[in-house]
Amino acid sequence: FTLFAYKSEDNFSFEPTAPYHYQNTLASFKFAHKFSEKMSSNLVLGTSSYKNDESEKDNMNPEDAFFLNSSLDYKLARLDFNWTPKENHNLDFGLNYVRYFIEPGNIEHIGTKSKIVDFSVDNEKAAEISAYISDDIAITPLLSVQTGL
Repeated sequence: FTLFAYKSEDNFSFEPTAPYHYQNTLASFKFAHKFSEKMSSNLVLGTSSYKNDESEKDNMNPEDAFFLNSSLDYKLARLDFNWTPKENHNLDFGLNYVRYFIEPGNIEHIGTKSKIVDFSVDNEKAAEISAYISDDIAITPLLSVQTGL
């Protein structure tokens, strides 16, 4: 099996009155299994999260002061199989599932003088489910046929 993890974060500003912050977190787990010389599988589970926020807080323009944030989360599960019934015949098939959690954005006023109206875009969710099969047959060393769905 294989484990992978990654995290990054940064705070920066092009102007002192407008800081920006983001954060990434990724992780995955992969498990490979060999049933026999002709059959194997891979299971992959993964997650990813991205968040960011920015603000504007200028003492010269307090009516424009705001804080804005958004995020995206992604979850993955994939199961792949490979079967080689003959030396010249290879069959791949599997399932894939992805789930998205989206927070498009929220804006809030900063301070009592800000004229920014607090507003949130509705959160969204989405899912993808797929299956595939691919058949590759070598007819000669220079000619093969591949089909799939």
